[in-house]
Amino acid sequence: MKNKIINQTIRKGVTASALAGLAALLITTAPAVVNAQVIPPDAGLGKAGYGDLLAKWWQWTLAFPANADPAADTAPQEANQSGPVWFLAGLHGSEAAGGIGAVTRQITIPVGTALFFPILALENDNTGCPDFTDYTASELRATLTNEWSAVTETTCTIDGFAVRRLENPQSSPFLIQSPVFSYTLASSNNIVAADFGEPCVPDGITVFPVVAEGVCLLLAPLPPGHHVIHFVGVVGPVSSPFVDFNETYDVTVAVPHGNGGCK
Repeated sequence: MKNKIINQTIRKGVTASALAGLAALLITTAPAVVNAQVIPPDAGLGKAGYGDLLAKWWQWTLAFPANADPAADTAPQEANQSGPVWFLAGLHGSEAAGGIGAVTRQITIPVGTALFFPILALENDNTGCPDFTDYTASELRATLTNEWSAVTETTCTIDGFAVRRLENPQSSPFLIQSPVFSYTLASSNNIVAADFGEPCVPDGITVFPVVAEGVCLLLAPLPPGHHVIHFVGVVGPVSSPFVDFNETYDVTVAVPHGNGGCK
Protein backbone atom coordinates (compact mmCIF):
# COMPACT_ATOMS: atom_id res chain seq x y z
CA MET A 1 0.00 0.00 0.00
CA LYS A 2 1.42 3.36 -1.00
CA ASN A 3 1.08 6.29 1.35
CA LYS A 4 2.49 9.54 0.06
CA ILE A 5 3.10 12.61 2.18
CA ILE A 6 3.57 15.84 0.32
CA ASN A 7 3.59 19.35 1.38
CA GLN A 8 0.41 17.09 -1.91
CA THR A 9 -12.89 13.77 -7.86
CA ILE A 10 -14.58 11.54 -8.08
CA ARG A 11 -12.72 10.01 -10.96
CA LYS A 12 -13.38 12.89 -13.32
CA GLY A 13 -12.03 15.43 -10.83
CA VAL A 14 -13.16 19.04 -10.94
CA THR A 15 -14.78 19.78 -14.28
CA ALA A 16 -13.94 22.81 -16.37
CA SER A 17 -17.42 24.24 -15.80
CA ALA A 18 -17.04 23.84 -12.04
CA LEU A 19 -13.72 25.67 -12.09
CA ALA A 20 -15.20 28.44 -14.23
CA GLY A 21 -18.03 28.82 -11.75
CA LEU A 22 -15.51 29.07 -8.93
CA ALA A 23 -14.36 32.48 -10.15
CA ALA A 24 -17.79 33.94 -9.41
CA LEU A 25 -17.96 32.08 -6.09
CA LEU A 26 -14.67 33.59 -4.98
CA ILE A 27 -16.12 37.03 -5.45
CA THR A 28 -19.27 36.26 -3.48
CA THR A 29 -17.32 34.71 -0.59
CA ALA A 30 -14.64 37.39 -0.42
CA PRO A 31 -16.20 39.18 2.60
CA ALA A 32 -15.76 35.97 4.60
CA VAL A 33 -12.00 35.73 4.09
CA VAL A 34 -9.68 34.71 6.92
CA ASN A 35 -6.59 36.93 6.74
CA ALA A 36 -5.71 38.54 3.46
CA GLN A 37 -7.42 36.56 0.71
CA VAL A 38 -7.98 33.13 2.32
CA ILE A 39 -11.37 31.57 1.60
CA PRO A 40 -12.36 29.31 4.52
CA PRO A 41 -14.01 25.95 3.83
CA ASP A 42 -17.03 27.03 5.85
CA ALA A 43 -17.69 29.87 3.39
CA GLY A 44 -19.72 29.39 0.22
CA LEU A 45 -17.37 26.86 -1.40
CA GLY A 46 -17.75 24.36 1.44
CA LYS A 47 -15.56 21.41 2.38
CA ALA A 48 -16.82 19.42 -0.60
CA GLY A 49 -15.46 22.06 -2.97
CA TYR A 50 -12.16 22.10 -1.08
CA GLY A 51 -12.07 18.29 -1.28
CA ASP A 52 -12.56 18.35 -5.05
CA LEU A 53 -9.68 20.81 -5.37
CA LEU A 54 -7.46 18.59 -3.20
CA ALA A 55 -8.17 15.64 -5.51
CA LYS A 56 -7.47 17.79 -8.57
CA TRP A 57 -4.21 19.00 -7.00
CA TRP A 58 -3.04 15.40 -6.49
CA GLN A 59 -3.97 14.52 -10.07
CA TRP A 60 -1.88 17.49 -11.23
CA THR A 61 1.18 16.76 -9.10
CA LEU A 62 1.28 12.99 -9.74
CA ALA A 63 1.03 13.39 -13.53
CA PHE A 64 4.53 14.84 -13.95
CA PRO A 65 7.60 12.79 -14.88
CA ALA A 66 10.38 12.92 -12.30
CA ASN A 67 12.69 14.81 -14.64
CA ALA A 68 10.15 17.57 -15.36
CA ASP A 69 8.35 18.09 -12.06
CA PRO A 70 7.56 21.41 -10.33
CA ALA A 71 7.63 19.67 -6.92
CA ALA A 72 11.25 18.66 -7.56
CA ASP A 73 12.14 22.01 -9.19
CA THR A 74 12.86 20.30 -12.51
CA ALA A 75 10.01 22.12 -14.28
CA PRO A 76 8.57 25.64 -14.02
CA GLN A 77 5.96 26.19 -11.32
CA GLU A 78 3.61 27.37 -14.06
CA ALA A 79 3.72 23.96 -15.81
CA ASN A 80 0.34 22.54 -16.87
CA GLN A 81 -1.57 25.38 -15.20
CA SER A 82 -4.52 27.25 -16.67
CA GLY A 83 -8.01 28.44 -15.76
CA PRO A 84 -9.28 30.34 -12.72
CA VAL A 85 -7.45 28.21 -10.09
CA TRP A 86 -3.71 27.45 -10.09
CA PHE A 87 -1.77 25.20 -7.72
CA LEU A 88 1.37 25.60 -5.60
CA ALA A 89 3.53 22.48 -5.70
CA GLY A 90 4.61 20.60 -2.62
CA LEU A 91 7.85 18.81 -1.84
CA HIS A 92 8.89 15.31 -2.72
CA GLY A 93 11.75 13.33 -4.19
CA SER A 94 15.27 14.60 -3.72
CA GLU A 95 14.08 17.93 -2.34
CA ALA A 96 12.50 16.14 0.63
CA ALA A 97 15.05 13.40 1.25
CA GLY A 98 14.55 12.01 4.70
CA GLY A 99 11.30 13.93 5.10
CA ILE A 100 13.09 17.28 5.59
CA GLY A 101 12.99 19.97 2.95
CA ALA A 102 13.05 23.74 2.53
CA VAL A 103 12.67 25.62 -0.75
CA THR A 104 12.04 29.09 -2.10
CA ARG A 105 10.26 29.24 -5.44
CA GLN A 106 8.98 31.80 -7.89
CA ILE A 107 5.71 31.69 -9.80
CA THR A 108 3.99 34.21 -12.05
CA ILE A 109 0.21 33.98 -12.29
CA PRO A 110 -2.32 35.96 -14.32
CA VAL A 111 -4.36 38.61 -12.57
CA GLY A 112 -7.68 37.21 -11.35
CA THR A 113 -6.25 33.75 -10.61
CA ALA A 114 -7.04 31.92 -7.36
CA LEU A 115 -4.41 29.74 -5.70
CA PHE A 116 -4.95 26.38 -4.01
CA PHE A 117 -2.37 24.38 -2.07
CA PRO A 118 -2.03 21.89 0.77
CA ILE A 119 0.23 22.99 3.60
CA LEU A 120 0.67 19.29 4.32
CA ALA A 121 -1.23 16.42 2.70
CA LEU A 122 -1.28 12.64 2.68
CA GLU A 123 -2.51 10.43 -0.14
CA ASN A 124 -3.21 6.69 -0.05
CA ASP A 125 -3.86 4.08 -2.73
CA ASN A 126 -3.05 0.45 -3.52
CA THR A 127 0.16 0.89 -5.52
CA GLY A 128 3.15 -0.86 -3.99
CA CYS A 129 6.05 -3.22 -4.57
CA PRO A 130 6.46 -6.07 -5.01
CA ASP A 131 2.65 -6.35 -5.19
CA PHE A 132 -0.28 -3.98 -5.24
CA THR A 133 -2.77 -4.26 -2.38
CA ASP A 134 -6.55 -4.38 -2.70
CA TYR A 135 -7.84 -2.19 0.13
CA THR A 136 -11.20 -0.49 -0.26
CA ALA A 137 -11.50 3.28 -0.33
CA SER A 138 -12.86 3.20 3.22
CA GLU A 139 -9.89 1.16 4.42
CA LEU A 140 -7.45 3.48 2.67
CA ARG A 141 -9.13 6.49 4.27
CA ALA A 142 -9.00 4.93 7.73
CA THR A 143 -5.23 4.53 7.34
CA LEU A 144 -4.87 8.19 6.39
CA THR A 145 -6.92 9.38 9.33
CA ASN A 146 -4.81 7.31 11.70
CA GLU A 147 -1.55 8.59 10.23
CA TRP A 148 -2.75 12.20 10.26
CA SER A 149 -2.81 11.96 14.06
CA ALA A 150 1.00 12.33 13.97
CA VAL A 151 0.85 15.78 12.30
CA THR A 152 1.85 18.40 14.85
CA GLU A 153 2.12 21.72 13.00
CA THR A 154 0.68 23.51 9.99
CA THR A 155 1.29 27.23 9.59
CA CYS A 156 1.07 29.80 6.82
CA THR A 157 1.77 33.49 6.37
CA ILE A 158 0.71 35.64 3.42
CA ASP A 159 2.67 38.85 2.99
CA GLY A 160 3.77 38.50 6.59
CA PHE A 161 0.30 38.00 8.09
CA ALA A 162 -0.41 34.67 9.78
CA VAL A 163 -3.44 32.72 8.65
CA ARG A 164 -5.68 32.02 11.62
CA ARG A 165 -7.43 28.75 12.49
CA LEU A 166 -4.42 26.61 11.57
CA GLU A 167 -3.18 26.30 15.14
CA ASN A 168 -4.29 22.69 15.64
CA PRO A 169 -3.89 20.53 12.50
CA GLN A 170 -6.05 17.85 14.13
CA SER A 171 -9.13 20.06 14.37
CA SER A 172 -8.51 22.95 12.00
CA PRO A 173 -11.47 23.80 9.74
CA PHE A 174 -8.92 23.69 6.91
CA LEU A 175 -8.38 19.93 7.46
CA ILE A 176 -9.96 18.45 4.33
CA GLN A 177 -10.74 14.97 3.00
CA SER A 178 -10.98 14.38 -0.73
CA PRO A 179 -13.64 12.32 -2.42
CA VAL A 180 -12.52 9.03 -3.92
CA PHE A 181 -10.63 9.78 -7.14
CA SER A 182 -8.16 8.42 -9.68
CA TYR A 183 -4.86 9.68 -11.07
CA THR A 184 -2.81 8.82 -14.14
CA LEU A 185 0.98 8.62 -13.99
CA ALA A 186 3.35 10.06 -16.58
CA SER A 187 4.04 7.93 -19.65
CA SER A 188 7.74 7.84 -18.79
CA ASN A 189 9.83 8.25 -15.64
CA ASN A 190 6.76 8.44 -13.39
CA ILE A 191 7.35 9.96 -9.97
CA VAL A 192 5.85 7.11 -7.94
CA ALA A 193 8.53 4.78 -9.29
CA ALA A 194 11.32 7.35 -9.38
CA ASP A 195 10.71 9.38 -6.21
CA PHE A 196 8.52 7.31 -3.90
CA GLY A 197 10.53 4.09 -3.85
CA GLU A 198 8.08 1.95 -5.83
CA PRO A 199 10.10 0.95 -8.94
CA CYS A 200 7.63 -1.75 -9.99
CA VAL A 201 4.83 0.78 -10.61
CA PRO A 202 4.54 1.05 -14.41
CA ASP A 203 4.48 4.28 -16.39
CA GLY A 204 1.19 5.59 -17.68
CA ILE A 205 -1.19 3.61 -15.46
CA THR A 206 -4.38 4.99 -13.97
CA VAL A 207 -4.74 4.29 -10.25
CA PHE A 208 -8.11 3.89 -8.50
CA PRO A 209 -9.32 4.12 -5.76
CA VAL A 210 -7.36 6.99 -4.26
CA VAL A 211 -8.08 9.15 -1.19
CA ALA A 212 -6.29 12.15 0.29
CA GLU A 213 -6.37 14.26 3.42
CA GLY A 214 -4.62 17.45 4.44
CA VAL A 215 -4.69 21.01 5.67
CA CYS A 216 -5.35 23.13 2.59
CA LEU A 217 -5.84 26.78 1.68
CA LEU A 218 -7.70 28.44 -1.16
CA LEU A 219 -6.75 32.06 -1.87
CA ALA A 220 -8.99 34.46 -3.73
CA PRO A 221 -7.18 36.37 -6.50
CA LEU A 222 -4.37 38.47 -5.08
CA PRO A 223 -3.85 42.09 -6.19
CA PRO A 224 -1.35 42.70 -9.02
CA GLY A 225 2.24 42.88 -7.85
CA HIS A 226 4.53 40.83 -5.64
CA HIS A 227 3.40 38.62 -2.75
CA VAL A 228 5.12 36.14 -0.41
CA ILE A 229 3.44 32.95 0.78
CA HIS A 230 5.27 30.89 3.40
CA PHE A 231 3.98 27.61 4.81
CA VAL A 232 5.31 24.86 7.07
CA GLY A 233 4.08 21.33 7.78
CA VAL A 234 5.53 19.14 10.53
CA VAL A 235 4.96 15.48 11.43
CA GLY A 236 6.27 14.17 14.73
CA PRO A 237 7.85 16.10 17.61
CA VAL A 238 8.46 19.71 16.61
CA SER A 239 11.90 19.59 18.24
CA SER A 240 12.96 16.53 16.19
CA PRO A 241 10.39 15.95 13.42
CA PHE A 242 10.56 13.11 10.94
CA VAL A 243 8.76 15.25 8.34
CA ASP A 244 9.38 18.99 8.16
CA PHE A 245 8.45 20.80 4.95
CA ASN A 246 9.16 24.53 4.71
CA GLU A 247 8.17 26.36 1.54
CA THR A 248 8.31 29.98 0.47
CA TYR A 249 6.65 31.18 -2.72
CA ASP A 250 7.46 34.52 -4.30
CA VAL A 251 4.30 35.16 -6.30
CA THR A 252 4.04 37.74 -9.05
CA VAL A 253 0.51 38.59 -10.11
CA ALA A 254 0.89 39.96 -13.63
CA VAL A 255 -1.58 41.91 -15.74
CA PRO A 256 -1.56 41.69 -19.55
CA HIS A 257 0.26 44.25 -21.67
CA GLY A 258 -1.91 47.23 -22.33
CA ASN A 259 -3.46 47.18 -18.85
CA GLY A 260 -0.77 49.12 -17.06
CA GLY A 261 1.26 46.10 -15.92
CA CYS A 262 3.80 43.55 -17.01
CA LYS A 263 3.10 40.37 -18.87
